[in-house]
Parts: sequence; C-alpha cells; structure tokens
Amino acid sequence: RFWSPRNAGFRSEAMNEGALVVATDPQLRAAFRAAAIERAAAIEAGRHRKANREFDNLVSISRELLARGVPGQRIMVEMMADEHPAVRLTAAIKSLAFAPEQAEEVLVAASRGTAGPLRLVAELTLVEWRAGRMRAE
Repeated sequence: RFWSPRNAGFRSEAMNEGALVVATDPQLRAAFRAAAIERAAAIEAGRHRKANREFDNLVSISRELLARGVPGQRIMVEMMADEHPAVRLTAAIKSLAFAPEQAEEVLVAASRGTAGPLRLVAELTLVEWRAGRMRAE
C-alpha cells in the first residue's frame, strides 16, 4: 500500500479562518503538506474540482503561515526540502518573495524532473518569475 496523506492520518480539508488562526505551526505545516500532495494526486487523476479545492486550501494555509512572519517563512523554506515533489514545488512557489534564490533552485530542479504536471508548473513559474510577470505573495 502506498503512502498517502489519508493513510498517514492527514486529511486535506478546508480549514475555516478561525481554525487557521488558532492552528499551531506544526498543524499548518501538516495541512499544507497534505493539501499539496492531495492537489497533485487530483491533477494526475484528472479531478480538477478536487485540485481546485486543494489549491484554495493551499492559498489559505500559506497566507496564514506567512502572516506569522519569520517563523512561517522558515516553515516554507524547510518544506522546500520535503521528500514529496509536490510539497517542494508548492513551497518554492510560495517562497519566491522572501527566499528567491533557494526557491529558484527548487524550481529549476523540478523543471528538469519527470515530464508531467509538476514539471510543467515549475517551467512556467520560472518563465513568468524571471520575466517579472509573476506577483510574489
């Protein structure tokens, strides 16, 4: 049986604003990780509504993490070294504003990876970021 966030006890569910605000940093890290993995799996399976819900979750979770300042940024930077490529890629995209060199390294590595949606996202993100057409969050 393969590892998945659900098998490991993590479920990516929409967290309401109140839950995000009171969540601990480790809880937010786990929720971000689960949502990134679930989103990648949904994209691979062609489940675009699920992928869009997980994207919305990722936006909410990353906003809360980054609103916490340096501790939240540190978590994003640490997740750029995660074992799962979807987590690394998503954390790198969210880290471009405050750790651009490290984030670009992760994106370049992902853009040289196995062909698929993650590689495409990495390639397009690099093009847009380097052209100055992407707004850093």
